Amino acid sequence: MRFIFLNLFIITICFSKNDTISNKIHQFDIDDNAEHLVINNIGDPVVNLIPTFLSTSPIIEHNSRNTRAIDFKNHVIFNDDYSTIKYENTYNEGANINALLSRRINNNTRLYFNYGNLSSRGFYDNQLNKYSNLVLKLVQKYNNRPYHYMLSFNSLNASYEMNGGLTDFYSGSSNELSPTFIQNGLCSIKKRQFVFKQNYNFSKSVKIIHKLDFISFKRNYEDDYPSSFYYSLTPYYYAIINYNLQTFYDRIYNSFSLKYKESKISISKLSYFTNDLNSNKINGDIYVSFQNNNFLTDNLSLNTTVFTNGYNKSNFIYFVGYKKITNKLSYDFKINYVKKKPDFFAHHYYNGYPSSWDNLNISSLFSTNVFLSNIDENFSSSLYYSLAENYTYYDELAGISQIENKINYFKINIKKNLIFKSFKVENNLIYQNIDNNQISIPNFVFTQKFNFQKKIINNYLLKFSVKGLLLSRYYPESFFPLTDVFYQQRDVKSSKSPFISGDIFISRSNFSIGFSFDHLNTFIEKNSFLSPLYIYPNPVARVVIKITFFD
Repeated sequence: MRFIFLNLFIITICFSKNDTISNKIHQFDIDDNAEHLVINNIGDPVVNLIPTFLSTSPIIEHNSRNTRAIDFKNHVIFNDDYSTIKYENTYNEGANINALLSRRINNNTRLYFNYGNLSSRGFYDNQLNKYSNLVLKLVQKYNNRPYHYMLSFNSLNASYEMNGGLTDFYSGSSNELSPTFIQNGLCSIKKRQFVFKQNYNFSKSVKIIHKLDFISFKRNYEDDYPSSFYYSLTPYYYAIINYNLQTFYDRIYNSFSLKYKESKISISKLSYFTNDLNSNKINGDIYVSFQNNNFLTDNLSLNTTVFTNGYNKSNFIYFVGYKKITNKLSYDFKINYVKKKPDFFAHHYYNGYPSSWDNLNISSLFSTNVFLSNIDENFSSSLYYSLAENYTYYDELAGISQIENKINYFKINIKKNLIFKSFKVENNLIYQNIDNNQISIPNFVFTQKFNFQKKIINNYLLKFSVKGLLLSRYYPESFFPLTDVFYQQRDVKSSKSPFISGDIFISRSNFSIGFSFDHLNTFIEKNSFLSPLYIYPNPVARVVIKITFFD
């Protein structure tokens, strides 16, 4: 197997009053944890190893908004004066740039700026991922005045070439020479979000809060020369000359709240505009929420939401939580009961399915979660159970489907860290089970990370780590590029080998240099994959340089 060596330089520049910011810059890295496993290239759709159930938020999202982690990742904001710039070359060709700024304009106003720009061509045909993401935030808070406000703006422009995977996936031939199913597919995404939040404090105990949140999301998929099986994934045949699928999702959220001590009551209005809704109807919800973080007794939280008007009328969201922290142990117990409409979806109009979001049944979810941690023993565990009705998923033809019968899902998660002087081993084991054959999930998900850190000559610090992910075999979901969804399949089982990556660095004060190693698992199994048709490239060695400057 050929080993690919890339001259990749990552340069991070940081100006801050202390080095706590430099320890947090990795929070802006892309795809740096097990929850953000992309199918092949940086910026690709994210593979979920755990089923996604009905959201406990009153807001109905669009499925396309959750496809890629980089499009909707959280931007961490620190209340310190700092600046960081990060440059990173990406796979094969391109770069990833992140710039962050937090500055106090005056004694009462702080400005935040975050900009990200990605270009990654990948190793196969029609695999270029590009995006630019801008976040601006202004916070004004007067120490001696009761009125405060916050303004934020987010602008995202992205284009992703969709190749549909390798045609020689089943033959096991050379990956880099294999053509792809789609040669001209391009997905373009535009997102704009504006948030205005203000509050007036009558006293230390009483305040009123107003929040306005507007988001506009547009996705356009185009292919002028469609010739792949994706365009006729149906028992019927269609003579398709060209393909264009436009999706839009606009949302306006307006909320007024009155807070007294630990209690808050809110009246909110949601308005939706999307392809899936009937333009002749009032597309929105009005709901009333009550929240108390010390309900009846300390550490007991209650949150109740009731939809009073709209197409979710008479639906509800109930939450009860209890949390207690002692010297060594932390307990957290949660119960959720949700009943509402599922998220919106993009319809593939050639697959023979009727297209109406209104035809979907109302979904319900009852879930409990018990969390226990012992800081001194570096140990934590959680037990999760859910009972879902009208569970929504994408079937073997990439069409939206619901399981009307109730399904039971169980998950236990155990984390244990072992420390031996300069060594630290992080272990995370997940066991999950679902009592429905229509949904395929790995029963076991095991992650392990070996860390070594030791001071060497002249206070230089040597850091070494290896990360591995091992899954029990199952039928992983296939990716459907036309609508940006993962759907069930029963033809291909998952890879046998673990997914492995690692890095080694030498650092001192504000400088570090080292190597990062990706896709090491292809040394063990040549055709490793997370989603069928998307085989991982050969191992990649990347040179990494980090420079930090402080005031």
